[in-house]
Amino acid sequence: MPPSNRPIHRLRRSAAAVATGVVGVVVAGGALAGISADRDDRTSAQAAASSSPSSGTSPSSAASTGGASTTPAAPTGGDATTGTTGSTDLPPPRTKETVTIALGGDTQSHGVAGSLLTEGLGEVGKELAAADLAMVNLETVVAESSAGLHPQDKPFTFVAPPRILDVLREQGVDVVTAANNHGMDFGAEGLRRMLAVTASNPLPVIGIGKDADQAYAPWATTVRGRSVVVFGASDVLDPHLNWTAGPDKPGMAYLDTPGGLERLEAGVRAARAKDPDAVILAYLHWGSERVRCPKPRQVELATRLSAAGANAVVGSHAHIQQTTDTVGSTAVAYGLGNFVFGSGSGVQRKTGVLTLTVPPRGTPTMAWSPALIEGGLPRHLTGSARTAALADFAALDQGCPAR
Repeated sequence: MPPSNRPIHRLRRSAAAVATGVVGVVVAGGALAGISADRDDRTSAQAAASSSPSSGTSPSSAASTGGASTTPAAPTGGDATTGTTGSTDLPPPRTKETVTIALGGDTQSHGVAGSLLTEGLGEVGKELAAADLAMVNLETVVAESSAGLHPQDKPFTFVAPPRILDVLREQGVDVVTAANNHGMDFGAEGLRRMLAVTASNPLPVIGIGKDADQAYAPWATTVRGRSVVVFGASDVLDPHLNWTAGPDKPGMAYLDTPGGLERLEAGVRAARAKDPDAVILAYLHWGSERVRCPKPRQVELATRLSAAGANAVVGSHAHIQQTTDTVGSTAVAYGLGNFVFGSGSGVQRKTGVLTLTVPPRGTPTMAWSPALIEGGLPRHLTGSARTAALADFAALDQGCPAR
């Protein structure tokens, strides 16, 4: 694969430094097969700015530098792919290359998972950085201070310092979604503080906003000469809590509300119409906790987003791994499980990195690299433990209803 066209700000680690030989299982059209590690070192740069998608304007005047969009005033310390939230007005791609996207599941820093803030992700972080772009689900409020915050009426509430965004970015993560059932654990004030943090942090956070326009807006960037458009939304919220963003109401992108799913579909269709060669990813919070088989609602959402033009639909929330599938020409990973998590035992500790490989034409493939959560952090598996974990992943669909 030719070297990245993006400006060199942070050297991405080669996958060969992470593993040699077979690195996971590939899922394509329901088939599983081993793949070999063979990736070049990659580079990336990133920044984000929010704007209303209805405005029809980019939040910055993007210029083309070697095939990657750039913003004139990048946030301090920004050293990853420049991108924009709320606009897909990117420079026309110069070439059509294969793009890789590494994905992790539910991520936070409560309890023992707080070691993320000092230890990082180790070898797993190198694997994230080896991909062209990496993303996780950020399942916590982020605030400069928790003083004066009042938890919502729910069993578990989480808040993390801004350091979590810096560490994730340092570990190779390029964008996160906060559209989930913990993104507003401390209500409107918690969200206000989180938006204040994300407004000045170079790691893009999608799925939440000061209003519906911002919450439903995608993040867009250019990778290897191709536009990449990423959406984040939740399909699960506590029924007694009104966290849905509105025209003049802060909140999150929520699908199980009148017009919510239709808005996401429209966003995907618009991105596909604008660029037939774009890589379009939807990261959803969906399904039921500790339920291995995808629910009919998950299948419905994946089918509708595939029809709208998404290359891939992935999700989390079950806290355990769920199966992968191909819907039309769309790669679907129903549940990535926990990733950086301070609680859970047994099957909830099984984790890993899912790498999507999106070719210029055709259905993306998915490769799974298994890990185990130890002390709140994902640790690579080796030897017989790795072999067993790959077999378990390949068998996730056994006993599930036909789709």
